[in-house]
Formats: sequence, C-alpha cells, structure tokens
Amino acid sequence: MNMAPFIFWNLAFYTIIRTQLESQALIDNKAMTELVSVNLAEYAIQEQIIRTQLEIVDFNAKVDRLLSKGNDVDLDRDLDNLFKTYIAGDADRVNKIDGFKQKLVQKRENVMFEFVAEKRPTIAMFADPDRLIKIQFPLQDMDTKVFLEYKKEEDGSVTTIIKIKGVELKEKFK
Repeated sequence: MNMAPFIFWNLAFYTIIRTQLESQALIDNKAMTELVSVNLAEYAIQEQIIRTQLEIVDFNAKVDRLLSKGNDVDLDRDLDNLFKTYIAGDADRVNKIDGFKQKLVQKRENVMFEFVAEKRPTIAMFADPDRLIKIQFPLQDMDTKVFLEYKKEEDGSVTTIIKIKGVELKEKFK
C-alpha cells in the first residue's frame, strides 16, 4: 500500500493548522498591542498616575518605546518599570498594575499579559499656530534623540529650543 498520499495530506493539514495558529498569534499580538496602547494613558490619567501635560507627553513617549514593533512585552515587569517614575511605593505600583490588567480583562476576556509588540511608531508633530513651521519625528525618540525646551524671553515671547542628538539632518525643499 502506497502511504505517500496519506503522508502528503497529513503534512498539508499540519501546515494549514500551524499557519492558522501562527497567524492567530500575530493577530493576538497586534490586538494586545492596540488594547494596551489605547487604554494605558487613559488609565494613568484616570488613576492620577500622571497629572500634568508634560507628564502625559513623557508617559506617552515611554509607552510608545515600550510597544515598539518586536519588543517582548511582559506587563508586570514593564508596567512596574514604567510606573516607578510616577508611583513611589511598591505596593501602590502593584495595585495600579493589577487595576490596569483588570481593566484589560473587562475590555477583552482573552487578554495576554505577555506578548510581542506589533505597533508602528507614533509620530509626534509640533507646529506653530499657523502651521508654517513643523517638525515631526517618532514619539519614541522624544527625550532620547529629540529634546525640546521652551524658554520664556524678557519680552514675554517664547523661544523653542530643539536639540537632535546623534542625527545629521538632510535638507528637503518643496
């Protein structure tokens, strides 16, 4: 009896199942990345982990770095590191982390607390009120490559100081 057709169909079935499972894992990774990305800053504001506009921008930049494509995310470890800047006590941090995880479970019951991030970088854009002067860059580069500082002048105007570290810019004219 020729076993080749049987082996072929078993191999084909195995390949289809494996491909579906792998694609499901990618969907889950992408869905988890989106779920965390959409809800984390909102949660941090609601729980008063972050309060000022500066803290919100800083927090969002850190979340963007955390969820960069390909990063292995462990919510317990990574949220502990993220929240250390804003919450001093270990017990308080653990409570806030558990609260966020519960919020995720309420949103979607089959959540994973460890996943591989699948997110394109968020682009930060700064512009003057007339949108004549613009600068944009990946938010994850804020305070690592791109540094912004605002200085109040004697005449009441504001000077924006932009420092870009380790990058040589090319000119482009439109």
